[in-house]
Amino acid sequence: MEGGDLFGEMGLFDGIRSADARALESSAVLAVPYGPLREALDQQPKALWSVVELLARRIRAVDEALADTVFLDVPGRTAKRLLELAGDGDQFQLPVTQEELASMVGASRERVNKAISQFVRLGWLEQQDRVYRIRNRDQLTLRAR
Repeated sequence: MEGGDLFGEMGLFDGIRSADARALESSAVLAVPYGPLREALDQQPKALWSVVELLARRIRAVDEALADTVFLDVPGRTAKRLLELAGDGDQFQLPVTQEELASMVGASRERVNKAISQFVRLGWLEQQDRVYRIRNRDQLTLRAR
């Protein structure tokens, strides 16, 4: 998530929390109590369309993650996640632990480390502790498809 993003919206409808959140960097979080929020939405029901749009984006993201799990193997999902973490840059520091990266990929830490080692052997990636440098973005991108 990025600055200004909302989370916890599912609890609006049934009061049940389905996930936890953890910040990867210093963050300011604003908690909005259910009562005042519900009252504001009752007074301006058109504002619910913003919630519906948010939920649609979240469903789309879950669909994409599910498709990745079904159609991409662990090295493919690892390549895709590393490219996402790198953004437009070629060098980046992993903002999470290896265990958390494995969780993001949907695989064991050992399998993700094996995939990263493969990318290093192939010359697509350099790794020094938690700092990575993409040496062959084209090949890494192909592997992520």
